[in-house]
Amino acid sequence: FQEMNSRRLDSLDEAIFLRRQKHEEEMANVEADIAKEKLRQQERRARMKENSMLRTRIEVEITEKVLKKMFQENKQYLQNIWDGLEESARHKAFHNSAKTRQALFYNMITDPFTDEQLDWTLLEISKVWMKNKKEQ
Repeated sequence: FQEMNSRRLDSLDEAIFLRRQKHEEEMANVEADIAKEKLRQQERRARMKENSMLRTRIEVEITEKVLKKMFQENKQYLQNIWDGLEESARHKAFHNSAKTRQALFYNMITDPFTDEQLDWTLLEISKVWMKNKKEQ
């Protein structure tokens, strides 16, 4: 009887040891996951801070004069896209179908630019590629 109890206790001790070992492994995994998440959040906060500084820089540095200069420097490239000489997913979508053309309204990149900068850009585009005031 005592030997049977001893084997049973040994068996329980082994089961407890294995459960404890498994628990410790699981806790180590949980702690590692928590550390990864904290690092991810810390990196995200750093990116957000950097992005905020870059957004401010864009807002301050891209004046109407600078934007007009940038537009003129890229005008030939844009003309090549217009003429189909330069590869552009937006150009393809525009000419593909009415549905893909309409979808372009929802795929316009406006962030991180100010409304004023967007207005200046659209004005420059309209001066070149809009035929008359009605199209503008």
